[in-house]
Amino acid sequence: MIFSRSKKTISYDEVTGLLDGLKLPLILETNPINFHAEKEKFLSKSTYSPEFRYKNRSRPNNKDIFKQLQSIERVEGVDLRVSEFLIKLIEDRSITESLLQNVGENVEFTKLSKKKFPKVKHKNFIRATKVLKGYYKKSFDVSEYSLQGDKYDANQIREVVKKVLEHYELSGWKVLLRKSGSNNIKVGSNISIGKFSTKSKNSLKKSLVHEIGTHIFRAHNGLNSGVKLLGKPNLRSYLSVEEGLAIYNEMKMGLLNYSQLKIRALQYFACAVGEDLTFRELFNVLLAHTSKESAFEVAFRVKKGLGDVNMPGVFTKDVVYWDGLLKVKRRLKKRPSDYSKLYAGKISFKQLKWVDEGLIEKPKLILDKDFLDITDKAIKSI
Repeated sequence: MIFSRSKKTISYDEVTGLLDGLKLPLILETNPINFHAEKEKFLSKSTYSPEFRYKNRSRPNNKDIFKQLQSIERVEGVDLRVSEFLIKLIEDRSITESLLQNVGENVEFTKLSKKKFPKVKHKNFIRATKVLKGYYKKSFDVSEYSLQGDKYDANQIREVVKKVLEHYELSGWKVLLRKSGSNNIKVGSNISIGKFSTKSKNSLKKSLVHEIGTHIFRAHNGLNSGVKLLGKPNLRSYLSVEEGLAIYNEMKMGLLNYSQLKIRALQYFACAVGEDLTFRELFNVLLAHTSKESAFEVAFRVKKGLGDVNMPGVFTKDVVYWDGLLKVKRRLKKRPSDYSKLYAGKISFKQLKWVDEGLIEKPKLILDKDFLDITDKAIKSI
Protein backbone atom coordinates (compact mmCIF):
# COMPACT_ATOMS: atom_id res chain seq x y z
CA MET A 1 0.00 0.00 0.00
CA ILE A 2 1.66 3.24 -1.17
CA PHE A 3 0.31 6.63 -0.21
CA SER A 4 0.17 9.59 -2.55
CA ARG A 5 -0.51 12.55 -0.29
CA SER A 6 -2.18 15.85 -0.98
CA LYS A 7 -1.69 18.55 1.62
CA LYS A 8 -3.82 17.88 4.66
CA THR A 9 -3.61 18.43 8.41
CA ILE A 10 -5.22 16.61 11.29
CA SER A 11 -5.26 17.05 15.05
CA TYR A 12 -3.19 14.87 17.38
CA ASP A 13 -6.29 13.39 19.04
CA GLU A 14 -7.83 12.55 15.67
CA VAL A 15 -4.76 10.79 14.27
CA THR A 16 -4.08 8.81 17.45
CA GLY A 17 -7.74 7.77 17.56
CA LEU A 18 -7.58 6.52 13.98
CA LEU A 19 -4.29 4.68 14.51
CA ASP A 20 -5.68 3.05 17.67
CA GLY A 21 -8.62 1.82 15.60
CA LEU A 22 -6.47 -0.24 13.23
CA LYS A 23 -6.49 -4.01 13.77
CA LEU A 24 -3.14 -5.46 12.69
CA PRO A 25 -2.72 -8.82 14.50
CA LEU A 26 0.41 -9.95 12.68
CA ILE A 27 1.31 -12.79 15.03
CA LEU A 28 -2.26 -14.11 15.19
CA GLU A 29 -2.78 -14.07 11.44
CA THR A 30 0.53 -15.73 10.63
CA ASN A 31 -0.23 -18.64 12.97
CA PRO A 32 -1.77 -21.50 10.95
CA ILE A 33 -5.03 -23.07 12.09
CA ASN A 34 -3.59 -26.58 11.64
CA PHE A 35 -0.22 -26.02 13.33
CA HIS A 36 -0.34 -28.90 15.84
CA ALA A 37 -1.58 -31.48 13.32
CA GLU A 38 1.10 -30.52 10.77
CA LYS A 39 3.83 -30.52 13.40
CA GLU A 40 2.88 -34.04 14.50
CA LYS A 41 2.89 -35.31 10.89
CA PHE A 42 6.21 -33.63 10.12
CA LEU A 43 8.05 -35.02 13.16
CA SER A 44 6.66 -38.54 12.67
CA LYS A 45 7.33 -38.84 8.91
CA SER A 46 10.80 -38.14 7.59
CA THR A 47 9.62 -37.13 4.10
CA TYR A 48 6.47 -35.18 5.01
CA SER A 49 6.27 -31.49 4.09
CA PRO A 50 3.86 -29.37 6.17
CA GLU A 51 0.92 -27.69 4.48
CA PHE A 52 -0.06 -24.85 6.74
CA ARG A 53 -3.50 -23.25 6.39
CA TYR A 54 -4.35 -19.74 7.52
CA LYS A 55 -7.67 -18.28 8.54
CA ASN A 56 -8.81 -15.42 6.33
CA ARG A 57 -9.86 -12.82 8.87
CA SER A 58 -11.74 -9.76 7.65
CA ARG A 59 -10.61 -6.31 8.80
CA PRO A 60 -13.11 -4.00 7.04
CA ASN A 61 -12.50 -1.05 9.36
CA ASN A 62 -8.83 -0.87 8.34
CA LYS A 63 -9.71 0.09 4.77
CA ASP A 64 -11.86 3.00 5.93
CA ILE A 65 -9.23 4.17 8.42
CA PHE A 66 -6.38 4.08 5.89
CA LYS A 67 -8.57 6.04 3.47
CA GLN A 68 -8.81 8.81 6.08
CA LEU A 69 -5.10 8.64 6.88
CA GLN A 70 -3.65 8.41 3.38
CA SER A 71 -3.58 12.12 2.56
CA ILE A 72 -2.29 13.40 5.91
CA GLU A 73 0.83 15.53 5.67
CA ARG A 74 1.03 17.19 9.06
CA VAL A 75 -0.33 16.78 12.59
CA GLU A 76 -1.43 20.02 14.24
CA GLY A 77 -0.76 21.14 17.79
CA VAL A 78 2.36 19.05 18.42
CA ASP A 79 6.10 19.43 18.06
CA LEU A 80 7.28 18.91 14.48
CA ARG A 81 9.26 15.83 15.57
CA VAL A 82 6.11 14.22 16.94
CA SER A 83 4.22 15.11 13.75
CA GLU A 84 6.93 13.46 11.62
CA PHE A 85 6.88 10.40 13.90
CA LEU A 86 3.12 10.02 13.42
CA ILE A 87 3.33 10.39 9.62
CA LYS A 88 6.03 7.69 9.52
CA LEU A 89 3.87 5.55 11.78
CA ILE A 90 1.01 5.71 9.26
CA GLU A 91 3.40 4.46 6.56
CA ASP A 92 4.69 1.67 8.80
CA ARG A 93 1.15 0.58 9.63
CA SER A 94 0.41 0.42 5.90
CA ILE A 95 3.32 -1.99 5.40
CA THR A 96 1.94 -4.25 8.14
CA GLU A 97 -1.50 -4.15 6.53
CA SER A 98 -0.01 -5.12 3.18
CA LEU A 99 1.95 -7.94 4.85
CA LEU A 100 -1.28 -9.28 6.36
CA GLN A 101 -3.06 -9.07 3.01
CA ASN A 102 -0.32 -11.23 1.48
CA VAL A 103 -0.25 -14.08 4.01
CA GLY A 104 -0.06 -17.20 1.84
CA GLU A 105 1.64 -15.43 -1.09
CA ASN A 106 5.33 -16.38 -0.95
CA VAL A 107 6.90 -13.72 -3.17
CA GLU A 108 5.08 -10.60 -1.98
CA PHE A 109 4.98 -11.76 1.66
CA THR A 110 8.77 -12.24 1.63
CA LYS A 111 9.33 -8.86 -0.03
CA LEU A 112 7.19 -7.04 2.55
CA SER A 113 8.73 -8.98 5.44
CA LYS A 114 12.19 -7.81 4.39
CA LYS A 115 10.86 -4.25 4.17
CA LYS A 116 9.32 -4.34 7.64
CA PHE A 117 12.12 -6.03 9.58
CA PRO A 118 15.90 -5.40 9.70
CA LYS A 119 18.10 -6.84 6.99
CA VAL A 120 20.50 -9.68 7.80
CA LYS A 121 24.01 -8.27 8.14
CA HIS A 122 27.10 -10.32 7.32
CA LYS A 123 28.96 -9.21 10.47
CA ASN A 124 26.04 -10.23 12.71
CA PHE A 125 25.70 -13.52 10.83
CA ILE A 126 29.37 -14.35 11.52
CA ARG A 127 28.89 -13.60 15.21
CA ALA A 128 25.84 -15.86 15.26
CA THR A 129 27.75 -18.74 13.67
CA LYS A 130 30.55 -18.34 16.24
CA VAL A 131 28.04 -18.68 19.08
CA LEU A 132 26.60 -21.78 17.41
CA LYS A 133 30.11 -23.26 17.43
CA GLY A 134 30.51 -22.51 21.15
CA TYR A 135 32.63 -19.35 20.97
CA TYR A 136 30.72 -16.97 23.20
CA LYS A 137 32.34 -16.59 26.63
CA LYS A 138 34.47 -13.54 25.73
CA SER A 139 31.52 -11.62 24.32
CA PHE A 140 28.47 -12.69 26.32
CA ASP A 141 28.08 -12.87 30.07
CA VAL A 142 25.78 -15.88 30.18
CA SER A 143 24.71 -17.82 33.25
CA GLU A 144 25.27 -21.50 33.93
CA TYR A 145 21.93 -21.95 35.69
CA SER A 146 19.64 -24.89 34.91
CA LEU A 147 15.99 -24.79 33.86
CA GLN A 148 15.38 -27.92 35.94
CA GLY A 149 13.61 -27.92 39.28
CA ASP A 150 10.07 -27.63 40.62
CA LYS A 151 7.58 -26.53 37.99
CA TYR A 152 4.85 -23.93 38.40
CA ASP A 153 1.63 -24.42 36.42
CA ALA A 154 -0.32 -21.80 34.47
CA ASN A 155 -2.54 -20.78 37.40
CA GLN A 156 0.46 -20.32 39.69
CA ILE A 157 2.31 -18.35 36.99
CA ARG A 158 -0.75 -16.15 36.60
CA GLU A 159 -0.81 -15.41 40.35
CA VAL A 160 2.89 -14.50 40.34
CA VAL A 161 2.42 -12.16 37.38
CA LYS A 162 -0.54 -10.47 39.10
CA LYS A 163 1.45 -9.98 42.31
CA VAL A 164 4.39 -8.39 40.47
CA LEU A 165 2.03 -6.08 38.58
CA GLU A 166 0.31 -5.15 41.84
CA HIS A 167 3.63 -4.27 43.46
CA TYR A 168 4.41 -1.80 40.66
CA GLU A 169 0.82 -0.47 40.65
CA LEU A 170 0.32 -1.58 37.05
CA SER A 171 -3.44 -1.97 37.30
CA GLY A 172 -4.29 -1.59 33.62
CA TRP A 173 -3.18 -5.08 32.58
CA LYS A 174 -5.43 -8.12 32.52
CA VAL A 175 -3.75 -11.49 33.00
CA LEU A 176 -5.52 -14.19 31.00
CA LEU A 177 -5.11 -17.90 30.33
CA ARG A 178 -5.24 -18.70 26.61
CA LYS A 179 -6.23 -21.95 24.94
CA SER A 180 -2.92 -22.24 23.10
CA GLY A 181 -0.51 -24.78 24.51
CA SER A 182 2.45 -22.42 24.08
CA ASN A 183 4.70 -22.21 27.13
CA ASN A 184 5.32 -18.49 26.71
CA ILE A 185 4.00 -15.49 28.58
CA LYS A 186 2.85 -13.07 25.87
CA VAL A 187 2.30 -9.34 26.18
CA GLY A 188 -0.10 -7.54 23.85
CA SER A 189 -3.06 -5.45 24.92
CA ASN A 190 -3.28 -7.98 27.76
CA ILE A 191 -0.91 -10.54 29.28
CA SER A 192 -1.69 -14.11 28.25
CA ILE A 193 -0.37 -17.41 29.55
CA GLY A 194 -0.85 -20.77 27.80
CA LYS A 195 -3.18 -22.85 29.95
CA PHE A 196 -0.79 -25.82 29.82
CA SER A 197 2.31 -23.75 30.63
CA THR A 198 4.84 -24.94 33.19
CA LYS A 199 7.96 -23.08 34.25
CA SER A 200 10.79 -23.62 36.70
CA LYS A 201 11.63 -20.81 39.09
CA ASN A 202 14.53 -19.52 36.97
CA SER A 203 12.55 -19.80 33.75
CA LEU A 204 9.67 -17.87 35.31
CA LYS A 205 11.97 -15.13 36.60
CA LYS A 206 13.54 -14.84 33.16
CA SER A 207 10.10 -14.44 31.56
CA LEU A 208 9.13 -11.78 34.11
CA VAL A 209 12.29 -9.79 33.42
CA HIS A 210 11.64 -10.01 29.67
CA GLU A 211 7.90 -9.35 29.63
CA ILE A 212 7.21 -7.14 32.67
CA GLY A 213 10.63 -5.68 33.46
CA THR A 214 11.16 -4.67 29.83
CA HIS A 215 8.05 -4.70 27.62
CA ILE A 216 5.46 -3.61 30.19
CA PHE A 217 7.72 -1.10 31.94
CA ARG A 218 8.50 0.54 28.57
CA ALA A 219 4.82 0.45 27.61
CA HIS A 220 3.73 2.05 30.89
CA ASN A 221 6.31 4.82 30.65
CA GLY A 222 5.46 5.41 26.99
CA LEU A 223 1.75 5.76 27.72
CA ASN A 224 2.64 8.42 30.28
CA SER A 225 5.34 10.12 28.20
CA GLY A 226 3.13 12.76 26.61
CA VAL A 227 3.08 10.82 23.32
CA LYS A 228 0.90 7.85 24.21
CA LEU A 229 1.63 5.91 21.02
CA LEU A 230 5.13 5.39 22.44
CA GLY A 231 3.42 2.97 24.81
CA LYS A 232 2.48 0.68 21.93
CA PRO A 233 4.31 -1.00 19.05
CA ASN A 234 5.19 1.76 16.62
CA LEU A 235 7.97 2.41 14.08
CA ARG A 236 10.02 -0.43 12.61
CA SER A 237 13.15 1.05 14.20
CA TYR A 238 11.89 0.49 17.76
CA LEU A 239 11.45 -3.29 17.52
CA SER A 240 15.11 -4.36 17.51
CA VAL A 241 15.75 -2.11 20.51
CA GLU A 242 12.67 -3.48 22.28
CA GLU A 243 13.59 -7.14 21.90
CA GLY A 244 17.33 -6.54 22.18
CA LEU A 245 16.87 -4.74 25.49
CA ALA A 246 14.69 -7.58 26.81
CA ILE A 247 17.39 -10.18 26.06
CA TYR A 248 20.11 -7.84 27.35
CA ASN A 249 18.13 -7.59 30.61
CA GLU A 250 17.93 -11.38 30.88
CA MET A 251 21.72 -11.47 30.61
CA LYS A 252 22.18 -8.52 32.99
CA MET A 253 20.06 -10.26 35.63
CA GLY A 254 21.98 -13.53 35.31
CA LEU A 255 19.03 -15.34 33.73
CA LEU A 256 20.33 -16.08 30.22
CA ASN A 257 22.16 -19.37 29.75
CA TYR A 258 24.08 -20.60 26.71
CA SER A 259 21.26 -22.74 25.31
CA GLN A 260 18.97 -19.70 25.21
CA LEU A 261 21.63 -17.45 23.68
CA LYS A 262 22.22 -20.15 21.11
CA ILE A 263 18.53 -20.15 20.10
CA ARG A 264 18.68 -16.40 19.42
CA ALA A 265 21.76 -16.90 17.25
CA LEU A 266 20.07 -19.83 15.52
CA GLN A 267 16.99 -17.72 14.71
CA TYR A 268 19.22 -15.18 12.97
CA PHE A 269 21.11 -17.93 11.17
CA ALA A 270 17.83 -19.45 9.95
CA CYS A 271 16.59 -16.11 8.61
CA ALA A 272 19.89 -15.72 6.74
CA VAL A 273 19.98 -19.15 5.08
CA GLY A 274 16.33 -20.17 5.00
CA GLU A 275 14.82 -18.26 2.10
CA ASP A 276 15.85 -20.68 -0.67
CA LEU A 277 15.53 -23.85 1.42
CA THR A 278 12.41 -25.94 1.80
CA PHE A 279 11.00 -26.37 5.30
CA ARG A 280 12.48 -29.86 5.53
CA GLU A 281 15.89 -28.72 4.25
CA LEU A 282 16.01 -25.88 6.76
CA PHE A 283 14.93 -28.21 9.57
CA ASN A 284 17.73 -30.63 8.68
CA VAL A 285 20.32 -27.83 8.70
CA LEU A 286 19.13 -26.65 12.13
CA LEU A 287 19.31 -30.19 13.55
CA ALA A 288 23.10 -29.86 13.56
CA HIS A 289 22.73 -27.28 16.33
CA THR A 290 19.64 -28.16 18.38
CA SER A 291 16.94 -30.72 19.19
CA LYS A 292 14.10 -31.79 16.87
CA GLU A 293 11.57 -29.72 18.82
CA SER A 294 13.68 -26.57 18.72
CA ALA A 295 14.66 -27.09 15.08
CA PHE A 296 10.99 -27.37 14.13
CA GLU A 297 10.08 -24.25 16.14
CA VAL A 298 12.85 -22.13 14.60
CA ALA A 299 12.12 -23.39 11.06
CA PHE A 300 8.41 -22.77 11.52
CA ARG A 301 8.93 -19.19 12.69
CA VAL A 302 11.04 -18.49 9.58
CA LYS A 303 8.55 -20.14 7.20
CA LYS A 304 5.23 -19.08 8.79
CA GLY A 305 2.93 -16.97 6.62
CA LEU A 306 4.06 -18.62 3.39
CA GLY A 307 1.60 -20.42 1.14
CA ASP A 308 4.05 -23.13 0.06
CA VAL A 309 6.98 -24.00 2.33
CA ASN A 310 8.63 -25.98 -0.49
CA MET A 311 9.07 -22.82 -2.54
CA PRO A 312 11.45 -19.90 -1.80
CA GLY A 313 10.27 -17.52 0.89
CA VAL A 314 11.01 -16.27 4.39
CA PHE A 315 9.44 -14.40 7.31
CA THR A 316 12.28 -12.35 8.81
CA LYS A 317 10.79 -11.12 12.10
CA ASP A 318 13.20 -13.25 14.13
CA VAL A 319 16.11 -11.13 12.87
CA VAL A 320 15.17 -8.56 15.52
CA TYR A 321 16.27 -10.63 18.53
CA TRP A 322 19.92 -11.20 17.63
CA ASP A 323 20.20 -7.90 15.76
CA GLY A 324 18.70 -6.07 18.73
CA LEU A 325 20.86 -7.77 21.36
CA LEU A 326 24.04 -6.82 19.52
CA LYS A 327 22.83 -3.24 18.98
CA VAL A 328 21.80 -2.69 22.60
CA LYS A 329 24.92 -4.37 23.99
CA ARG A 330 27.17 -2.22 21.78
CA ARG A 331 25.28 0.99 22.58
CA LEU A 332 25.28 0.52 26.34
CA LYS A 333 28.95 -0.40 26.39
CA LYS A 334 29.70 3.02 24.89
CA ARG A 335 26.95 4.96 26.69
CA PRO A 336 25.81 3.19 29.87
CA SER A 337 23.77 6.23 30.91
CA ASP A 338 21.41 5.53 28.00
CA TYR A 339 20.03 2.49 29.83
CA SER A 340 17.53 4.42 31.94
CA LYS A 341 16.51 6.64 29.02
CA LEU A 342 15.60 3.58 26.96
CA TYR A 343 12.76 3.09 29.44
CA ALA A 344 11.02 6.36 28.45
CA GLY A 345 8.78 4.36 26.10
CA LYS A 346 8.93 2.01 23.16
CA ILE A 347 11.58 4.18 21.55
CA SER A 348 14.55 3.72 19.24
CA PHE A 349 18.07 5.02 19.80
CA LYS A 350 17.30 8.11 17.69
CA GLN A 351 14.50 9.07 20.07
CA LEU A 352 16.75 9.06 23.15
CA LYS A 353 17.40 12.74 22.52
CA TRP A 354 13.68 13.35 23.02
CA VAL A 355 14.27 12.50 26.68
CA ASP A 356 17.32 14.79 26.95
CA GLU A 357 15.45 17.66 25.29
CA GLY A 358 12.34 17.27 27.43
CA LEU A 359 10.06 16.39 24.53
CA ILE A 360 8.88 13.31 26.43
CA GLU A 361 8.81 12.57 30.15
CA LYS A 362 11.63 10.78 31.93
CA PRO A 363 10.73 7.17 32.80
CA LYS A 364 9.21 6.37 36.18
CA LEU A 365 9.72 2.60 36.02
CA ILE A 366 13.21 1.23 35.30
CA LEU A 367 14.38 -2.34 35.79
CA ASP A 368 16.85 -2.80 38.65
CA LYS A 369 18.12 -5.59 40.90
CA ASP A 370 15.19 -5.08 43.30
CA PHE A 371 12.98 -6.60 40.61
CA LEU A 372 14.44 -10.05 41.31
CA ASP A 373 13.71 -9.72 45.05
CA ILE A 374 10.13 -8.75 44.24
CA THR A 375 9.68 -11.73 41.91
CA ASP A 376 11.21 -14.07 44.51
CA LYS A 377 8.68 -12.87 47.13
CA ALA A 378 5.82 -13.26 44.66
CA ILE A 379 6.89 -16.83 43.84
CA LYS A 380 7.32 -17.78 47.50
CA SER A 381 3.83 -16.49 48.32
CA ILE A 382 1.95 -18.91 46.07
